[in-house]
Amino acid sequence: VTVTANFAIDTFTVTPSAGAGGTISPNTAQTVNYNGTTVFTVTPSTGYTASVGGTCGGALVGNTYTTSSIAANCTVAASFTLNSYTVTPSALSGGSITLSTPQAVNHGSTIAFTVTPNTGYTASVGGTCGGTLVGTTFTTNAVTGNCTVDASFTLNSYTLTYTAGSNGTITGTSPQTLNHGADGSQVTAVPATGYHFVDWSDASTSNPRTDTGVTGDVTVTANFAANNAPSMPSLNFPSSGSEVTVLKPTLSVIKAVDPDGDAVTYTFDVSADSGFSAIAATTSGIADNGAAASWTLPSDLNDNTTYYWRVLATDGNLNSSYMTTSSFFVNTNNDA
Repeated sequence: VTVTANFAIDTFTVTPSAGAGGTISPNTAQTVNYNGTTVFTVTPSTGYTASVGGTCGGALVGNTYTTSSIAANCTVAASFTLNSYTVTPSALSGGSITLSTPQAVNHGSTIAFTVTPNTGYTASVGGTCGGTLVGTTFTTNAVTGNCTVDASFTLNSYTLTYTAGSNGTITGTSPQTLNHGADGSQVTAVPATGYHFVDWSDASTSNPRTDTGVTGDVTVTANFAANNAPSMPSLNFPSSGSEVTVLKPTLSVIKAVDPDGDAVTYTFDVSADSGFSAIAATTSGIADNGAAASWTLPSDLNDNTTYYWRVLATDGNLNSSYMTTSSFFVNTNNDA
């Protein structure tokens, strides 16, 4: 009898598996000869990192996993971990950012920061994360790698614009550009002849005007109106028809009222006739003393003579009517 013994190499089963977050290929059990190896392609989904365990042993290089030499049935188990990245915030002077320390964020997720400018500043956000600033909330784009969120702040700048309405002009600088909290320079609303300043369009009556501690744009117009004449002054003393005992009497009227608030001065006329055809004494530019305007004649009048006097008020542009003519009799000796 002549026979031959036949031998076959031992084979073993290598069983692959893959957790969530990726794939392994081939993904079915593989038959491998004793002391042989086999290769699998391990592909993580976007944003995941692969690792391989199991009982076969081996090495993962790139996406290729090669088993160790096989001497028994064994497993190749691929697992996948969602990547985590560092988002690093920063803030320049002029405001703050919270969260203010580096944050760990999973792949594909977003994170929000509160960006708070100091008073008078405006915030903007740059960096490599990308995202959107709405109000004081900055939300990153979906994070796909380590990135930065950089908050910066700009000191606000404002414009002061002054214009004149009809019948006037503005002196001073307009427009003016200045930073938050700064003071503007003085401007003056100047009325045309026959007009007076009323107010600014923001209801301010300051003139000249200086805007201080500015916190926003200012745009105003100066309003002007036609002048009104002051009221007619009225007699104070001496009473009409009375006697005076000095040659240089003091004449006084109750002050007039200017409806526009303009300064008022007074013109006094003295005459020996009621028609004022021959003026004995006159003066102008007399200011009131708060309640009345008075004038003491600088030269002697004639004794034992009747004089007539009148007064008008002026605001420099318009005159009042003369007060009702008054008279006095000069009698230094108190003659009967």
